[in-house]
Amino acid sequence: MGLKAYSIYKSFPSKNQIAGRIVAVDGVSIDINEGSKTLIFGPTGSGKTTLISMLAGIMKPDSGEIAYNNLILSKSNRSRISSFIVENFGYIPQQVSLIDNLNILENIIIPHIFIQEKIGELKKRAIELLRILNLDNRIYSLPVQLSGGEQKKVAFIRAIVKKPKYIFADEPFSELDNSTTEKMIEILNEENRRSVAIVISSHRYIALSGKVDVYMMQNGKITEYRENIL
Repeated sequence: MGLKAYSIYKSFPSKNQIAGRIVAVDGVSIDINEGSKTLIFGPTGSGKTTLISMLAGIMKPDSGEIAYNNLILSKSNRSRISSFIVENFGYIPQQVSLIDNLNILENIIIPHIFIQEKIGELKKRAIELLRILNLDNRIYSLPVQLSGGEQKKVAFIRAIVKKPKYIFADEPFSELDNSTTEKMIEILNEENRRSVAIVISSHRYIALSGKVDVYMMQNGKITEYRENIL
């Protein structure tokens, strides 16, 4: 049971006409089991962001398949994929995007407004997470009033507040100090203890607790796998 990618491939047009297309992910196969912890590790430009974006359903591969149990995410229609993703996946992008005219609490809650019966629960959990990350005095601030690091925290909370089955995080700790990073890692470890799968892409090693599946990525390919236990 879980998320599986089979020989997925993704390329993008090159600004250099002679170069043709740039291959970002080149025939990658990977299994992300339910309740697991996965680190996709590699240098800038290795294809990590493209890979995690495809696994999270943000973009489709040019070829290959991505499946969650019996649902083929890479081939299903967009509305079905969107419903599935909203219900089951939380995604923390590398580049934070918040809605300018909504306050911080609204930015966290609004994407999940469809879960009408849980709005009160989501609001309570959001406020608690804001407190843990020292943003409880910013609940009614607008994004423009926050630093880049504070906005990163808001995006983090927005992704995990609904308690998804999978949390995908693309370079989630950039722009953050060590103390904040440690708090966020502990939150992710706590989510994992209740069987949420954690998938992180990073150019530096992240010390998650317990068993972690570590994939080294280089030039669009998985070049090494190792199992780390802390």
